[in-house]
Amino acid sequence: MSEEIKSIRPYIKQLDKRLAELTELVQDYASPLEETLVKETDELKRLKTTNNYAYILASLMFSYVKLLSGHDTQHLNEKVMVELQRVRGYIERTKKLENKLKNKVSEQELKQETVKSQIRKTLGQPTISKQNFKNKHIKFEESSKVSKK
Repeated sequence: MSEEIKSIRPYIKQLDKRLAELTELVQDYASPLEETLVKETDELKRLKTTNNYAYILASLMFSYVKLLSGHDTQHLNEKVMVELQRVRGYIERTKKLENKLKNKVSEQELKQETVKSQIRKTLGQPTISKQNFKNKHIKFEESSKVSKK
């Protein structure tokens, strides 16, 4: 009997560690959804939080239906799967929106860099062309002599 207890203790310790980690993660979602959403100012983060709550609830329902495992659960299982697919669709839309926003920011940064380089090129050159100073001036004395003749 003592050998069995000794063999089980490492598993119990591991389970305790995992439960402590899970407790930390669950604390984020322990406050009411309204409180969490009111504190958040970024719309994208609000959307992610709402999606996380919906996914957690749908996953809990899925686990509950699996625990029932009776003959009447087929209909419930189908409904829960439809709900999970709907939530996953919302999560995918959120990811696409986030990627689109990141790409938009990247494009704006690229445009800003292009404008900066153009300004540097333009302002880095002299305002008066060097060609104006390469013996292309009109000599007025010669032209006045020509007009007197």
